[in-house]
Amino acid sequence: MPASKAADVKSAAKDKKVKGRRVKKDYSSYSHYIHKLLKGKKNKEGKVRITGKGMAIMNSMISDLFDRLATESGRLAKHAKMTTLNSRAIIAAVKLHYPTELARHALSAGAAAVATYDKTTKAKKK
Repeated sequence: MPASKAADVKSAAKDKKVKGRRVKKDYSSYSHYIHKLLKGKKNKEGKVRITGKGMAIMNSMISDLFDRLATESGRLAKHAKMTTLNSRAIIAAVKLHYPTELARHALSAGAAAVATYDKTTKAKKK
């Protein structure tokens, strides 16, 4: 590595330190959540594994779907002259982007996930 590149790397590392602590990279990935999901699935061997390339494809697909749904629900909220997103806009975006049967399954799974989340947060507050 040339001296100028090494100096650039060191100065960049110093810029990322805040009061002696390193700042994490600003990279969002869904790989942690994909692994958690696959951990619950079983096959004949007992584990479901995924390659790095498969994980990259899944991460790209999920981030693309999230971006599409967020953009569409934002457009719907703006059209309705709302300043914040609500569940109605997200439900409408899901219904617009997915075929009928897939949208029904997605909405029922989302409702179940929200109910489970509400149940666990209420239990923690008590």
